Amino acid sequence: MPTYLRCLRAALLPLLLAACAGPLSPATVAPPPKDTAVPVATNHPTAAPLAATSAPLPLAANLPLAGWDENGGALSLRPVDPLTGAALAGAGWTDLGSSYYAAFAPECVSPPAALAPGCGRTLALLIFSDDNSDRGLIHFVDLPAWTMTEATIAINSYPLLMQFSADSRSLLVTGTDGDLNHLTRYDVATGALAAQVTLPFTPRSAAFTPDGAQVMVYGTSAEEPNQLNPLAQVALLDLATLVTTWALPLPAVRDGQYVPADKIGTQEVWALGQWYSPAVVWAPGAATLYLVPADADELLTVDFAAQTLASAAIAPAQTWLDRLLALTAGVAEAKMLNGTTKQAVLSPDGARLYVLGYTIQTVDQYTETPLGLQVVDTATGELLDTVDTATRNLSLGADAAGAPVLLLEGWGDSHWSEVRALSDPHTLLAEFRNRALLTGHLPNGQALLLAREDRAYNTVFHVIDPATWGAVAKWPTAGFAMPILRP
Repeated sequence: MPTYLRCLRAALLPLLLAACAGPLSPATVAPPPKDTAVPVATNHPTAAPLAATSAPLPLAANLPLAGWDENGGALSLRPVDPLTGAALAGAGWTDLGSSYYAAFAPECVSPPAALAPGCGRTLALLIFSDDNSDRGLIHFVDLPAWTMTEATIAINSYPLLMQFSADSRSLLVTGTDGDLNHLTRYDVATGALAAQVTLPFTPRSAAFTPDGAQVMVYGTSAEEPNQLNPLAQVALLDLATLVTTWALPLPAVRDGQYVPADKIGTQEVWALGQWYSPAVVWAPGAATLYLVPADADELLTVDFAAQTLASAAIAPAQTWLDRLLALTAGVAEAKMLNGTTKQAVLSPDGARLYVLGYTIQTVDQYTETPLGLQVVDTATGELLDTVDTATRNLSLGADAAGAPVLLLEGWGDSHWSEVRALSDPHTLLAEFRNRALLTGHLPNGQALLLAREDRAYNTVFHVIDPATWGAVAKWPTAGFAMPILRP
């Protein structure tokens, strides 16, 4: 280090230590709430919630509800009134099988110009006939009309990826036939296999370029037969042929279980290493992927159009003094717990990434540590804000005026959900105790926000008005039930 820097650092360091010499107190996280919904007053404009009517609802205005009986069998899919839970007579299906996996066709927007007639209304419904999940069939359901095609696609296990193409004419499926690296494209109109490729990695997430002609894929691969220490990768494929046009390994992104080579065989694998699950977020309408590694405060940006990778540290904006002291700072390694998971959502304007995470230790004694919420500038990686919250899952919703909000969910000794303003995540709009929030749209496009509550032998749904965050309706259904909402 140059002499003048050493002298300057020596002069500044006592001042910094003196400034930090006061008593330190750890950050506290409010304990989770305990029983019922607690709306918080807001100044948002009101909007009319769903209106009750005595006349039968049109098919498309009903809520698709998947349910099982009290014994956990006989899967059904029925259209029900979203305000009362009353099933529409003569519609839907009962005793479909034992379980399902679903994917929605995207909205009818351009480009791409050539859209399938079922865009925005078709549900790919993979139904398994028994608990072994080895005899599945994909049906295509037109939800506004409540009609189901004959099954033509046989699937052997739950897919790692099942997703419609941007024009809704193709369905991409992977991880269902024993070879997790197979990516298959099916023709939705006929159910025929249109293309298949074996990739050098297992696809886990995908999106499409703005013109819809190429598919962007993220996944992982491991050289060892035990699938330990996998390497994250991305690839750009031609949608028609599934031929790879560009690929890039991502050695900085750990996704899976990592165990030091010299430790393998010394203990049970589950007790040895760390599980890492990074945040993976595709930018809508752009050929861009954002990644936040589970084990590092870093933002990776993959630009598929330019075929480039950029990285930035997630940190507050540095002052001149911060940058000076960083010239001589050592490296501190934190001991990771048994697993770290991060999730993230992107603001509608693409300018901010909201990152939520937690770590878990499962050896000897189970402990869970929330990492809180980070607000990150996508252009620079600058840490714009942090929010103390013990939640561990997040998604985007909207208030009555259409302004985006964060929906967060946590559980531990109890289960709860939070609604926070996206513009200021410190603003808590509502808390829902012992309830999970589910947001989406009915087949006719009507927005719906539900609070789902599990009770003994039945499920209770509360219809939430985003103008007040209070419930406008409440209805139970026997057994376990889950709505299938359009994004």
